[in-house]
Amino acid sequence: LIFSSLQVGEVVIDRTSKVQAFVIHPQSLLRLFWGLLGCIFVLYDAVMIPLDAFDIIGDAEGVRFVPYITFSYWILDLVFQFLVGFEDGNIVEMRPQRIFRHYLTGWFLVDLSIVVTDIVVVVLELAFEAHILTTGSRSLRAARFLRICRLIRLARMHRLGQVQDMVLCRIRTETTALLAKLFHLLVLIVLINHYIACVWYGIAAESMDEFTWVGPFVDEHSNVEVYTMALHWSLTQFTPATNNIAPQNSRERAFAICIVLFALVMVSSFISGVTNAATRIQALNLQQLREEASIRQYMRRHGISADLASRIQRFVKRNYKARMQQFQEQDIPFFREVPESLRRRLHEEVYMPHLKSNRILCDSSHLDKTFLGKVCHHAMSEVSHLPLQDVFVDGMDAEQVYLPTMGSLVYTSTYLKGGRVRINSGSEPEGLEERSILGWLSELSLFIHFAHCGQLAAETSCQVMELNVKWFHLLIPSAETALFESMRLFAIYFVGYAESQVEEGLPVTDLPFDQDALDQIAERHSKTWHFSRYNRAGTRNWNELLQATQLYVEHRTSGDRLGGRTSGRSNGSSGNRS
Repeated sequence: LIFSSLQVGEVVIDRTSKVQAFVIHPQSLLRLFWGLLGCIFVLYDAVMIPLDAFDIIGDAEGVRFVPYITFSYWILDLVFQFLVGFEDGNIVEMRPQRIFRHYLTGWFLVDLSIVVTDIVVVVLELAFEAHILTTGSRSLRAARFLRICRLIRLARMHRLGQVQDMVLCRIRTETTALLAKLFHLLVLIVLINHYIACVWYGIAAESMDEFTWVGPFVDEHSNVEVYTMALHWSLTQFTPATNNIAPQNSRERAFAICIVLFALVMVSSFISGVTNAATRIQALNLQQLREEASIRQYMRRHGISADLASRIQRFVKRNYKARMQQFQEQDIPFFREVPESLRRRLHEEVYMPHLKSNRILCDSSHLDKTFLGKVCHHAMSEVSHLPLQDVFVDGMDAEQVYLPTMGSLVYTSTYLKGGRVRINSGSEPEGLEERSILGWLSELSLFIHFAHCGQLAAETSCQVMELNVKWFHLLIPSAETALFESMRLFAIYFVGYAESQVEEGLPVTDLPFDQDALDQIAERHSKTWHFSRYNRAGTRNWNELLQATQLYVEHRTSGDRLGGRTSGRSNGSSGNRS
C-alpha cells in the first residue's frame, strides 16, 4: 500500500488475513465498553491497594473475589489489545500484522510485566496462607510487602486518559464536555487525598510505641472511621477548612510539612483548572450579552419606539439560545479545512437518513450506489429557522426541495381548504389542520420549473433539510444509465399525476402528495421502467429531459390551470406553474 494514496480517515485492512474479521475499530462501542470496564478495575485498584497495604479494611468477605476478577480481565486484555486497531497519522490502521507490531513495541512489555507481577503475588499469597495454616505464624512485614507490590498495577492509569479521550469525542455539547473535565479534576484531587490519608494513617499505625494522632481514637473507633478522619485531615490541607487533628510526633510533623508544600502547588493547579472551566461556561453566554447590548445601543441611537424595542428584545432573549444550539456546518469555519474525503463521509452520515426518506430517490438508489453520496455532499444542506421566519414565500421560484426535521411550520396557500396547514414534527397541533410529514415539499421542482404556491413559515424554532435543485440537475447526468432512465420515467409519472389532479379540479401545491398516490406512482414506475428503451447514445442532459417533460405537461394540459394558476413554464419564461 502507498500511504500517500490513502484518504484522510480511511480504514486500512488486509483482506487476505484470516484474523481480519476479528479486528476491532479503535472508536467502536465495543472498544469503549471494554475501556470503561478497565477504568472501573483501575479505579478499584487505585482505591483498594493502599487501604489493603495499610490494613485499613482487613480481609473483607465482600471484596475477596474482586481481585481474581480483575486479574482475569487483564489477562484477557493482553489478547484484546492485539485485536484493536489504532490511528496512524490520518488513517485508521486495521491490519493485524501492523497492530501486532504496534502493540509489541508499545505498551505490551508494561502490561505483561504487570500481569506477571500479579501472578507472582497471587502465588506467593497462596503459599503464604498455606504457611500460616501449617505453622500458625504470620509475618506482617511479608504480608505488607506483597500488598505493596500490587502498586505496580497503577501503571495502568494511562488507560484512564485513553478512555477519557474516547468519551470526550462522543460528547456533543460544550457544557457537558466542560462538566466532564471538572469531574475529572475532582476525581484526581480525591484520589490524591485518598493516598495522603492512607499514608497519614500508616505513619501513625507504625508509631504505636509513640504518642500519635490516632491514639485518642483507636479504642473508640473502627479502622474505617479513623480512615475517614485521616481523609478529612488530608482535605483540610488543600483548603482553608479547619480540623481538630494535628501531628503529635516528629515523623507526623515532617509528613504534614511536606503535604502543605505539596498542597500549595496542587491547589493552585486545581483552582486554575476549575476557574478556566467555569470561565469557559460563562463565555458561552458572553456572546449573547454582547449582542443584546449592541441591539439596545442600535435602537437607542435610531430612536426606536419603546414598544417595538421591547418586542425585539423579548424575541432575542426567547430564541437566542435555541438558535445557538442549532449549529450548522457553515457556522464552523474550520470545517472548510477538513479534508474533502472526511467532509463527504460527514455529509453522508448527516444527510443520508433524511435523503432516503424521499421516495423518488430511495426507490432508484440501488441502481447507482454512489449517486446518493454525491447528492449528500454537493446538493444537501441544513438550515435553521427561528419562529415567524419565512422558509419561502408565494410566487418565488422553487430552487430547493424541503424536508422539515425539527419543530413546527405553517404552510399558507389560497388553494388549501381552510387556508393553512401545520407541518408538525413535534408536539400535537392545536387550532390548525394537522398534516403529517410523508414526503418532501416542492418535489415537483426536481422535474419541472415550479414556483411556490404558498408561504411556509416557522412556527417554532425548526430545522429544515434542503435539496438544491440546480445541483441535482448537474449531478443526475453523471449517474448510471439505469438510474438516469429510472428517474426519467419517475418524472413522467410524477408530473403526470400532478396533471391528472389539475384535470380533476384539485389543487397542486408545495405540499407532498398523499402516501397512496406515491405508492401508486412507485408501483407503476417499478412495473414499467425496465421495459423502457432509452437511447444510450443520445443526450444525457437533464435539462433537455426537463423540457421534454414540460412539453408533455403543456400538451396534456392544453391551457388548463394547475392549482388555480397557469401550469408550465419552460426555460425561465413566464407561463404555466406546476
